[in-house]
Amino acid sequence: MSSGLQTAHSSVIGDALTAGTQPFVDQSAKLTATLTTGTPATGYFHSSIIGRAQIPNIAADLRASLGIERVIIPQITQLTTEFGANGEPVYSAANDDRGLVRFVGNWSVLLPSSAPYLFSGTNGTDYCEVTFYGTGLNIVSGNDDGSRDARATVNGGTEGANFMPASISTVPGARSYTENKPINVATGLTLGVHTVKIRNVNWLRIYGFEILNTTSASLTINPGVGYLNGQKYVNSALDSVAYKPAGMTLGKGGRVVQYLKEDGTIGSAYTEVPSSPSTLTNANHTNEEVVRTFNWREFGAGRADDFSTMSGTTATDRAFTLDDGTAMLVGYQVNIASATGQISLASNGSFITVTFVGTGLDLVVQDGASGGNDSYTYSVDGATPAAWTNTAGNTTKRAQKIVSGLPYGTHTFKLARVTAATWSPTIHQFIIYQSKKPTLPAAALEVADYNVLGDYVANTVAGLDTIGTGLLRKSCSRELIYVNGTGGDAWAITNVTPATMIGGLQAYTSGLNSYAQYTFFGTGFDARFTTSTNRSSNIAVTVDTLALTVANFSGLVTSVYGGAAFSAGVLNQNSSVQNGAGFSAKGLPLGWHTVKFNQATTAGASTYLALETLDIITPIHATKTIPGLTPYQANVPVGSCSLTDSRKTTSVPLASANAPGLIDFNAQDIYGPKKFMGMLNPSVGVVGKTSAAAPGHIGEILTFTTRTVSGGSGSWVANTSALTTLTQGNWLIFGIAEWDPTNAANGRLVRLSTNGTNDSSGEIVTFGNAAAGNAAASTNGIHHFTGHYEAAYSTPIYGKAYGEDAAFTCAVYGFAIRCS
Repeated sequence: MSSGLQTAHSSVIGDALTAGTQPFVDQSAKLTATLTTGTPATGYFHSSIIGRAQIPNIAADLRASLGIERVIIPQITQLTTEFGANGEPVYSAANDDRGLVRFVGNWSVLLPSSAPYLFSGTNGTDYCEVTFYGTGLNIVSGNDDGSRDARATVNGGTEGANFMPASISTVPGARSYTENKPINVATGLTLGVHTVKIRNVNWLRIYGFEILNTTSASLTINPGVGYLNGQKYVNSALDSVAYKPAGMTLGKGGRVVQYLKEDGTIGSAYTEVPSSPSTLTNANHTNEEVVRTFNWREFGAGRADDFSTMSGTTATDRAFTLDDGTAMLVGYQVNIASATGQISLASNGSFITVTFVGTGLDLVVQDGASGGNDSYTYSVDGATPAAWTNTAGNTTKRAQKIVSGLPYGTHTFKLARVTAATWSPTIHQFIIYQSKKPTLPAAALEVADYNVLGDYVANTVAGLDTIGTGLLRKSCSRELIYVNGTGGDAWAITNVTPATMIGGLQAYTSGLNSYAQYTFFGTGFDARFTTSTNRSSNIAVTVDTLALTVANFSGLVTSVYGGAAFSAGVLNQNSSVQNGAGFSAKGLPLGWHTVKFNQATTAGASTYLALETLDIITPIHATKTIPGLTPYQANVPVGSCSLTDSRKTTSVPLASANAPGLIDFNAQDIYGPKKFMGMLNPSVGVVGKTSAAAPGHIGEILTFTTRTVSGGSGSWVANTSALTTLTQGNWLIFGIAEWDPTNAANGRLVRLSTNGTNDSSGEIVTFGNAAAGNAAASTNGIHHFTGHYEAAYSTPIYGKAYGEDAAFTCAVYGFAIRCS
């Protein structure tokens, strides 16, 4: 064969590889299970499970790591080839594509009104094994009972004592949603392959795990082999690279992608946030992309004080924080607008505040009436309120730009009603932005994708909406561990109080040695609370069991605002009432830390410790989804610090719903981003946000079986009974219509409508062959349709048909899926 022909063939093969495959990491090298205790030898990992399958070599897999990597376990599947020592069943995690997690014994997934969790049904013998490459492990648990008991062994060693905190409070478990409390199981291990066995002694509940990698302040990338366009890429040794590229100098953070080059070195590409933000009509999302979209009803779990159960026009106070512990929605005197069916500001002084992580925000809005000369204001991050975009109402549903170019981190947006007599803005959705993903060189094998937070700037102003720069906020209603002391009031969370509390909620106690604790990866924090004359003046603050002092942490810098005081490791909250006060501490060594706030005075009238949020100074963050499964929109597993694992483990591109028995409905564009629709597993039904009190649940599916729809000759004719009835919320409608094969030359239209009248009104979706009054040949057979409808209240859906020159008959059948 001539060299020219060989070149041509090589080019064709290269083009085929590029078009038909994706870059991937070679995982053919395996680790084998061994019963040998202690740090496993090269090529092995510890396990006591009989028939334990091999796993990829996780020490040489091109995986990038920094800090804490959270893994949520939403579902488990029984294995038929692995067993416990006494024949117990073994389960794998549905989203574990590497086989690193096993549950042995009587495990099940419980589906309360919140997110699912794993529950051990047999105390004493049930256990789980987690194999990982790192330096430690946390369990993400719902420990809402002081009697819970779990014990761990590392690599088959001696079992330790109960690692669950004693005397733990039922807060926030009593609020009926996922707690996601990180509790340390093992730490201080040598970086390497480890297996931690966690035995349930008494009532263990698991949401997931956090893998710790805290040996370095830099991003580490494991050695390994990958392929791109038929070319082999090799990283021969563990790499340590700066998580923030040297070229990012503006201090506002941005998006970073790390990749492996052909020569075996690591490269990075980034999109930096601009030096200053822009608002309203000046907002420019050119260098940003949508990262998440929320409907306001997603902020709830069926509680009477959250947004999922709102109904009617009566003003009410509501608050809720999503499963990530950060995204919050607070409404003061809000209601449902009768004109739009969406959340609205009910009276003068009403406001709604959303807290989000990103660089920008838009709203989908629709005013309740036209005209008028009403006054509303908005603010970002507690800045001086500015006039809203319009004084006259506009009933058109539209996307409204709010802000772009914010430093990456947590931000607040507040919309307030000043004086209004004619109209009120109603909000359909919140659209969150992050920096756009940078373009990579052609010869670049992507391994990690994340956001660098903006440089930390401490907040100095008390207020419900103020926040520092470069922070990841955590609500008092999620993740924090509360332990009761002696005397006084045990830990509790207030009723929803948006007018005076950040996030609408406050955790409080007055007992001696009652404490709140949180584990994070970072260099500091900003604690937010309300000062008052009934607060404690003696709150001992420790980090990693040491008093928070310069003597213990040489780089420590602290500050207070809003009447609080801090000295020699003691926080004083006793002062005149100031909402949104705070205490910040920075300069800790970058790493894994546990901060504790301990009320250290004998219980009395002025010994209350209160917390509303804890804002973490952390270097990187990524909004994550669950690999292989449709993501929970309202339960996205964002950890204290995380990056997106960009590696692929197969050369064949897979659909996102590649797990057995799962259907992916994440395909409909609604105002730009792909919106969560639900996750259906035939064995357990719909998995998502459910509530008996709410109008329905995300992922709910309604079907309408075959119905005959007859079209008039030159006129619309409606069927007399509804196909189905949609309750309040956003719905996607899919279906099929099959024409009568006669009179094939006539144009035909079929319409789904919100009413059963014999006219063209109430259109949701129309499909067919010709517009009314414009005859065209029809095509016999099956016609598919897809539509979207936002139901304000319970709405029957009817079928209508139109025959251009003659009557005809068709069959319509399909289903509707609730988006929100």
